[in-house]
Amino acid sequence: MTHAISTTKTKDNTGAFKAIHWFLAAALAGAFGIVFHEFLHYITALLLGAADVSFHWGYVHHDSHSVSNGSNAAIAIIGPISTYVMMAVAWWYSRNAATPFFSALGFTAAFRNLAVLPFLIKTMLGADTATFFFDEIRAANALGVSPIGFALISLSMFFLGTVYFSRQTKQTHSWVLMLIMIAGTFAGIYAWSIFGAMLFPGGHGFN
Repeated sequence: MTHAISTTKTKDNTGAFKAIHWFLAAALAGAFGIVFHEFLHYITALLLGAADVSFHWGYVHHDSHSVSNGSNAAIAIIGPISTYVMMAVAWWYSRNAATPFFSALGFTAAFRNLAVLPFLIKTMLGADTATFFFDEIRAANALGVSPIGFALISLSMFFLGTVYFSRQTKQTHSWVLMLIMIAGTFAGIYAWSIFGAMLFPGGHGFN
């Protein structure tokens, strides 16, 4: 009887530690996904010789008049490309079984693409879309093309990534860890919006 109670407590402790591990790893992945995305904007702007380049917690600013339209497009489109790269890396490292950090990183990268949905809905309704300024629109504007194609690609990646990484976590582990991973991801994003804003203030929020 004593052995049975001890075994049950050990399993409970193991389950609790595993849940905490998944939550913290997912929170780290959520924050990392934002930083990596913005860092590539920053590095690309510097490499292309843009002036007045500054890194903010959820946005990178540069003087768009200091470089060509092609460079402005490259600085903008590197953001979505970074999310696709993170999704690919996450898939590679968790292709056999979901892992706390990489599965959450893939989910984070995919979820970022949801930003295009309000734009697409307003476009279909014929409503004003002048207030939207996410990467796909800035790249399209710099190239002088419609942003709808870029936006549809990103929306497709949203559905593909969020369904894949959440479902894989559920199938190879459990629905509880899937929910913990999702909650940890959002906690990491929220935490970065607070502490990141303290470290790198300014800008106008996520982009």
